[in-house]
Amino acid sequence: MQFPLCDDCLSSADLCGGCSEKLQSGSITKEAVDVSRFLFSIKDKSSGLQDAKVKNIIDSDVLIIVTGKGDAAKVVGKGGAVVKELAKKYNKSIKVLEEKDFKPFVSDFLNPITITGTNILYTPEGEVLRIRAPLSQKSKFHISDESFSKIVEQLYGKKAEIVFEE
Repeated sequence: MQFPLCDDCLSSADLCGGCSEKLQSGSITKEAVDVSRFLFSIKDKSSGLQDAKVKNIIDSDVLIIVTGKGDAAKVVGKGGAVVKELAKKYNKSIKVLEEKDFKPFVSDFLNPITITGTNILYTPEGEVLRIRAPLSQKSKFHISDESFSKIVEQLYGKKAEIVFEE
């Protein structure tokens, strides 16, 4: 199993110098450390977890786990067992997504919302990606606009917003 942390840090209470530096620089968060350690602690209960690759963990309105290609099902677990344990422990909705290019990833992330278009806005602050979706599907959007923007920026380094329109 691969995580953003080394194996020693996953099994101990303290972080090594390298992982501590990742935490201080912001490339990983305290929540990512906690979730990684929890997943590591239950890896023996779910055989699929043992060869899964976790690329990133983002704690927002929902807990997002980004895996390597082909590893999302392994992290979800048989019958959703791993996700259920995570949801119980962190009292949040869990979304497990595979690492992909920007547009397919956002499409999976927003599922079941249909994306009707993507535009690039050029503002004095820089480019902003505007994701358009039907207003009739706004009730299916279970996170805040700010959280969506934060998640996209954290994963892709791009500013993004979602707009629901007629």
